[in-house]
Amino acid sequence: MLATDELMQKLPQTPLVQKALHTAVVYHNKTRRRISDELYLNHPLRVAAICQNAGGSESLVAEALLHDVLEDGMNANTQEKMTYEKLLADFGETIASVVLSLSDDTAIDDRVKRKQMSILRLKRAGKDALTIKCADMIDNTNDLVAAINEGHAVNWSVFHHTPQEKLDRWYENYQIIKAGCPDCPLLNKLKENLEVIRKSLV
Repeated sequence: MLATDELMQKLPQTPLVQKALHTAVVYHNKTRRRISDELYLNHPLRVAAICQNAGGSESLVAEALLHDVLEDGMNANTQEKMTYEKLLADFGETIASVVLSLSDDTAIDDRVKRKQMSILRLKRAGKDALTIKCADMIDNTNDLVAAINEGHAVNWSVFHHTPQEKLDRWYENYQIIKAGCPDCPLLNKLKENLEVIRKSLV
């Protein structure tokens, strides 16, 4: 797995991508992932790299870098969360709308209702958002697949679901992406990961 600095260096050196990278650093650099306890910044960097390696545009890479700033970002200096209004002012409606479509509404306390709303937003999302969602799921499942292939135990407790429930949700998202963006170049890799996980649960 590539280190943070190496992932950054491989990104396009364009003003838009570098601006998105700076924002991701500000809002993710002091937080850690619940799944792996690694630096959270590594996740959007990897998602952006997956999109870039699949031939994604400059705007897609920028959106991938920003895809979690509304839901999970926190400015370590000001202790302020990113808002849609700030994202809109900084990056414009197209990018802000893609990020919003990929974000859980944290104002909804009920976890089940929050996830139901996320599914509805995903069904209405455009190709950029669906491609990023696919890359996001690939990154989220890569470590699980590696652990399974190496014969290590998988810690499913971090997902707040049973393994089968989480797998069913991933397959539901896969089907939504496939229906909305059938030519997404990342679909085969995601399906491959999900199949490895499915077979491990049999």
